[in-house]
Amino acid sequence: MALSIHSDDFQTLLDSLREAGYRCVGPARDGTITKFKPIEQAGDLFLDEILTTVSPKEFFLAEHEAILSYRMKGKSDIELTTPSKEEYAPPTLVFGCRPCDAAGPDIVKSVMTWDYDDRFFLDRADSTVIAAIACVEADEACFCTSVELAPDSQTGADILLIPSSNSTGDTQEYSVTAITEKGRKLIDSTKGWKDGNPERASAIDEVKSNLKPSFDPAKVREWLDNGFDHEWWNTATLSCIGCGTCTYTCPTCHCFDIVDEGGQSEGVRVKNWDSCMMSLFTLHTSGHNPRPLKSNRFRQRIMHKFKYYPDLFERILCTGCGRCQRHCPVDMALKGLLEQIGRLAAETPDQVAAG
Repeated sequence: MALSIHSDDFQTLLDSLREAGYRCVGPARDGTITKFKPIEQAGDLFLDEILTTVSPKEFFLAEHEAILSYRMKGKSDIELTTPSKEEYAPPTLVFGCRPCDAAGPDIVKSVMTWDYDDRFFLDRADSTVIAAIACVEADEACFCTSVELAPDSQTGADILLIPSSNSTGDTQEYSVTAITEKGRKLIDSTKGWKDGNPERASAIDEVKSNLKPSFDPAKVREWLDNGFDHEWWNTATLSCIGCGTCTYTCPTCHCFDIVDEGGQSEGVRVKNWDSCMMSLFTLHTSGHNPRPLKSNRFRQRIMHKFKYYPDLFERILCTGCGRCQRHCPVDMALKGLLEQIGRLAAETPDQVAAG
């Protein structure tokens, strides 16, 4: 059965989500930025931007969370407490993200189940339904089609909303496709959805047609196989200031640190976001740092996304969202660097080796 939803029915959906035991997380204004926040009123949803300032990554991989607490009950008796799934992974609908953000958790899941199951990530992924909205706009920072995705990609989404040709201004109508069983279950247990199959907005196909791939990831991966010591790394990354903005806003960067905080009698073990762009990230206790230079660290970022991760999982660790270009204070656009690598890959093997 074909389904649709109208923006006039968003509040009905939100109310029924609460009744069904879900929280809704969606794009909302937060000062000068747009981020994913718990939504109770439809008027708080902000769906007008091409892309939010930050991705919904924090609802899968928390920016900061306690994973264990301890308390001394005697000289040798230690009480250990771990949070319950109900505390850190409540049933959630992520509503209104773009396909590039929906793909993020699905891609990261490969490493979270590689040599160890990260239950915090996996429990959140299991209890979360993602309802993505296909893109009717793109800008110069978008490059999803270069990394095997698309403005209407279903990768990682449980429900896909396609804007209709009837959408105008504040009045929005979407056709609705349930992709997974989780998506179908949520639709069946909530209200606001209606029968219907509105005409697909032509802008979606125009975006797909105009958003041509700007580089070939297979060629990039091939060049990276032999380009580790190429001089290009030293010049291409000179402007990087090592702030980590690219990693923190990225939907697929997943590095974290674990630290113990507290004293002798009680404390907590905490998991925090970390960044490979920080000089402390690989600093050894001995004082040695195998990546002492910014060029080393930026090389690691590109190698991880376009060589190491594909080598292990046959998946590119990038969704082409372009936040690394939108928010980098010195315009160190990953897309531009990959285009440069693509041009280097077109050189003869002798020229590459001579680099």
